[in-house]
Parts: sequence; C-alpha cells; structure tokens
Amino acid sequence: MSIRWLLAVDIHCSAPAIHAVQAVGKLSQHSTQEIEIVLLTVIPVVKQTLLAGTPSFLGDYESVAAPRLLEDLLNAQHTQAEQALDVACSVLEACRVPAARIKRVVRLGWPADEIAHIARKEGVQRIIIGHHRATFYHNIRRWFAGSLSLYLQALAPCPVTSIALPADVMTQTHRYTEV
Repeated sequence: MSIRWLLAVDIHCSAPAIHAVQAVGKLSQHSTQEIEIVLLTVIPVVKQTLLAGTPSFLGDYESVAAPRLLEDLLNAQHTQAEQALDVACSVLEACRVPAARIKRVVRLGWPADEIAHIARKEGVQRIIIGHHRATFYHNIRRWFAGSLSLYLQALAPCPVTSIALPADVMTQTHRYTEV
C-alpha cells in the first residue's frame, strides 16, 4: 500500500524548503509503506493592478509593453520554479527516493489556494511545507501579508505538516539556495 504526500517547495528553494525535502527523504527511507511524493512549486501571481487600467510609467506603450513584460517575467519565474524542483528532486534522490515515485508540478496562483487544489486533485494524505522560525523580520512580514501555513491549514483537505528550520541553520547560508 502506498501513501501520497504533497511537498511544497518555494520558487526560491529556500533553506526551510530544502530542510523539509531532506526530512521527507529521510522519513521515506524508514517508512514501511511506499511513499509517493508530489513536488509542487507555485509561481506567485503578479499584482495586476499595475497592468490593468491604472496609470503607469509605460504611458502609451502600456498596451504593448505590459503583456510582453508579464510574459517575460512568467517565463523567468517558470524557469526558476523548474530549477527549484530540480534541486528538490536531487535532494530526494540523494536520500534514495526513486525518481519514479516523484511527480513534479508547477502552478501559477496564490500559494495556499494552489497547494490545497493540487492536494485535492492528487488525493494526497499529507501536505508538507518548510517553515521559518519566528524572527523579527518574519513576524513583521506575517503581520502585513499573513501566514501561508495558517491559510493552508484552513483550506487543506488533509493534515498539514510544517517542518521548521533548526535554529542553528537559520544563521548560515544554505548551500542549496544558489540555483
């Protein structure tokens, strides 16, 4: 009997995301059940208010330049998302997770919504995300932007496991962040 987990990796392949990938790789080595992993990276949506009907620095060229700029941005972000998945796959394969048990998915949208949508669609039993420990910067960001993990817990069709980056690793530059 196999189980399916969704492992969300941010587009920047952050240290907490890689730590979560390593933890899942280690857990899969010790599992008595076969674990299938859905690796997901979500390209965050661009705020379209700058592109649709508001004054911009592009002036008369907005109707031509804005779609091209958006297309270039999305292409660059898609490439970055694929690179993040390449790194995550490499980490899992180093933990002896066969490539055949890893499914790669790239989506465009709001991260919590897309993670919950793919979890439903793929029929996963657990969602796993990396988590920054509470620092002053992250507390300020959460106050303004909210918390992905809290939104995800409200939307998710299954349990959400948040794996925190160890405190001693937080101060170091993680070797996988350079993609």
